[in-house]
Amino acid sequence: MKNFFKFSFLGLLGVFCAACTASTLPSLFGQPADPANRHSWSPASEKALQFRRNRQKELDAVAKRIETLFLINENIAGEEARLLASLHTFDPKLGSMEEQVKQKIAKVGRDFSQVAAELAKAEIAGKSLETAITKFKNYKPPKKFSTDQYTAAVELFKRGKYQKSIDRFQKILKRKPPRFLEDNIHFGIASAYYKLNQLEQAAGQYKIITEKYPVGDKWPASYVMLGLIYDSLNEKSKALYFIESALEKNLQEPSRRLLEHLLTVIQEEEPDVSS
Repeated sequence: MKNFFKFSFLGLLGVFCAACTASTLPSLFGQPADPANRHSWSPASEKALQFRRNRQKELDAVAKRIETLFLINENIAGEEARLLASLHTFDPKLGSMEEQVKQKIAKVGRDFSQVAAELAKAEIAGKSLETAITKFKNYKPPKKFSTDQYTAAVELFKRGKYQKSIDRFQKILKRKPPRFLEDNIHFGIASAYYKLNQLEQAAGQYKIITEKYPVGDKWPASYVMLGLIYDSLNEKSKALYFIESALEKNLQEPSRRLLEHLLTVIQEEEPDVSS
């Protein structure tokens, strides 16, 4: 388990937060704050434009690094998931679990006997029998989680089918996946929203990770992405808040350096247009 968290942090965090180029976002905020100045515009100096280009390049590099780190070890994540699933067979609690399973099987047997009795009564009723049989035949047991479903959702993300990836991840959440994969799934949803430029939805998923999974391996990258998102939305104070909040926590050195670099980039002031 230690190896899983050690490697999957740098591995699993990358694929889902692949760097969505933020260069298209500033157009969303291009309207002047004062309606009286709506038709006035002062072109930025070459120095200011160069600053913006350099700053955007730094921000894109941060997001791209997260994606790259995740993609490198994605296969390891799948193997770790399968290994951890197989280790359950050696769980010391297996004895008590087996007893619980036996009790549930016995209950199912009793329930089945009761259903059989009801069917016998339904034979007399005629139409009631037909209704009961139809319901019985149409019954479909709830689908269970499998690592193949998770792998398929990740593959959709890799192929750029972000909305389908979101839909698949959300279905997986309803199938009670292992606790250690829940933050990965939320991270996948958030990263797909980020790729679709649906930044508010992406931020909502990243916040779930920072609030519900503080001991997982996705919260450092989630703080990074929240900083990138709110900086893109021109909400600099929020961006700084999330980055500084993360730096107050116990971080591994690569994550700390990445957050400190992002903090420096966001705090850097743009040169005066008139200069």
